[in-house]
This record gives sequence, C-alpha cells and structure tokens, in this order.
Amino acid sequence: MIERKRVRLTRGAWRLVAFVGFAALSVAWAADPSVSLRAVITLAQLLMLAVMGSNVLREPRDVQRVLDVLLVSTAAVAVLMLGEVNPEGHRLTFTFGGETVNANFVAATLVFPAVAAIAMGPAGGAWGWWRFMAVAPIAIALFLTGSRGGAFALVGGLLIVAALRRRVGVRLAIGAVLLAIVLPVMVPQATMDRLTSRYSAAEEDRLSGRMDIWRVAMAMVEDKPLQGQAYGGFADAFYQYMLTAKVDPEFGRMHSRGNRAAHNIYLGTLAELGVVGVLLLGAALVAHGRALWRTRVRALRCGDEATARLALALIGVFASVLIFGATLDLLGSKSTWIWLATMEAITFIGLRLTAPARAPARTPPQGGQRVRP
Repeated sequence: MIERKRVRLTRGAWRLVAFVGFAALSVAWAADPSVSLRAVITLAQLLMLAVMGSNVLREPRDVQRVLDVLLVSTAAVAVLMLGEVNPEGHRLTFTFGGETVNANFVAATLVFPAVAAIAMGPAGGAWGWWRFMAVAPIAIALFLTGSRGGAFALVGGLLIVAALRRRVGVRLAIGAVLLAIVLPVMVPQATMDRLTSRYSAAEEDRLSGRMDIWRVAMAMVEDKPLQGQAYGGFADAFYQYMLTAKVDPEFGRMHSRGNRAAHNIYLGTLAELGVVGVLLLGAALVAHGRALWRTRVRALRCGDEATARLALALIGVFASVLIFGATLDLLGSKSTWIWLATMEAITFIGLRLTAPARAPARTPPQGGQRVRP
C-alpha cells in the first residue's frame, strides 16, 4: 500500500476471504456474540497476515529466504527444547518467559520447516547440506513432544515429496537410520520407553480423548447442520452437547466443565459454521493445492528449477497441514497462515513464468527453388 501497488489475491485467498466473511456473518446467530466477534477479529487479522506476506514475497529468493529463516529459527527452538529433556519421560514442551506452549502446537511449529527443508535438498557450496543438519534436532524434538499428529504429518508430507521426487526417498532412508541410532544415545531410556508406549497406545487412550470430543462435535452438527454454532462457539457449547453425546464416562468426568477445542479443523468448522462453512474452507484448501501443483508443472516446463523446488517443498508442507489439521486446530495458529502466504506467493511467481521460445522450424525447399549456401 505504501508503494501504491495493487494488492494481489490468489483464487485460494479469495475463497479464504469468503470463509472469513461467512464466519463474520455467523456472529448474528451466536449464543454469545461477544465471543464469536473476538474470534472473527482474530481470524480476520490472520487472513490479513497471509495477504500481506503473499504480496511482500515477490521473487523466488524471497520465498526461499522465508523458508530458510523458519528452518534456522525452528532448529534453534529444537536445540533449546532438547536441553530440557525430562529424565522421567514427560512430553517435551517449550517454555519461554514463564509461558509453556502446548506440546501439540510445538510439534506444529517443528513439522513444516522440516518437510520444506528435506524437499528443498542441498543448498550448494561447501555447506550445502546444512538444511539436513538443521532438520536433525527438529526431528528428535518432534519425537519427544509425543505428538502423534505431528509424527503422521511429518511422515505424510515427506511421502508426498518422495513420490514426486525420487531422490528424497534415499535421503529419508538414510535419515531414518541415523535417527534410530542417535535417539537412544541422546534420550534417557525412561523417556524412550514412555514415549514409545504413547505412540503405540493411540487406540487405548482414544487419541487422547479426541474421539470423545469428535462425538460431541457430531452432536453439534446433528443439531445445527446448516449454520452451526457460530464461529468460535465450539468451546462454550461443548458442555451442553457433551451431556447428550455418547462419550466415555471417564472422559465426561474429567471434562465436566466443558470448554474444549475441536482438535480438528474440518469437524470444528462443520460444528461452528455448518455445511456452508466447511465447503468454503474445503474450496479454499483445494484451490491452494491445485495452484501449487500447477506452479510446479509450469516451472518444470519452463526449466525454472528454483521455483519448481519451492513449489515441491510447499506441496509437502500443504500435505502436512492437511494431515495435522485432522488432529489440531491449526487455523488459530499464526505459523499456518504464514505458510499459506508462502504458498500464495509462489503461485503468483508461477503465473509469471513463460516457456522458452522455440526456434522456428526450417521449411524444406520446394521444387524449382534455389537454396543459398
């Protein structure tokens, strides 16, 4: 706006605008309009953050710089976390300034830069493998958070990348072997045993109560399938609908005061904004995914290896976001919208690409024509 340039919006961004607009409209039927209004204001600020980022990042080097800065800063956070490993086996979290971040949201911070770094590959030069070295502490810290959703998001995103770029599969195999060797050396045995049992007991603990939370969410959907509870109204409505849903009695006793998050952006949106809201969100996500795919295809056709790698990295991140979003409320996290901004920025860059001009084919001489030497 300062440079008086036109603000650009991708098709996916326009659909996010529609989603936020419908969320704002839902304040009209909210049980507590003040709660919904605060949630909508935060959502609108996050949308503006994504729009600002996508307009500032105008060249491939800009997007590359953002990915590298996120990787370095995340690796630094991971190193700080590893210095706080609890020998009694408790889940690893991040504490700063007296505030402790939820382990699942810490995992969401760790996953996406790691996926992007592995997809990008070596940077070239004597220190070309620095990205992979930065991923090492991130992967260890991610395991120690005990976040099963984070682990699935990491594996899922890397599998998508490996399917599109075969060299990545070899790197993943080597990295998995090294991680298996390093973990027992760096992590106390009690911590290893406790976290390993947590990963294997997903069904026994009902995904840390998420299955019961989703039952309550479905009760909300059955009651108000079209318009939902209004944006931001899930936590306040949870107690009322928990009384009617078939939840585990122990879960009901532990959460008798309600006030729970949905832990699923799709089911949570369906409960808060109904069918219309989840269709708008789905359309926005589909538009982002298609745009990334087309950008990579266009970059490969034009021979732009840098843009193709960035698009591949963000395809992996996009897949991780979709997977992790099934177990965590990522729409309220700033980092998610920053990643959306990079996806929209690389989409704009892809639209500028043009295929190299081909030399005109020579027409063979016709009969009777003289051919100059």
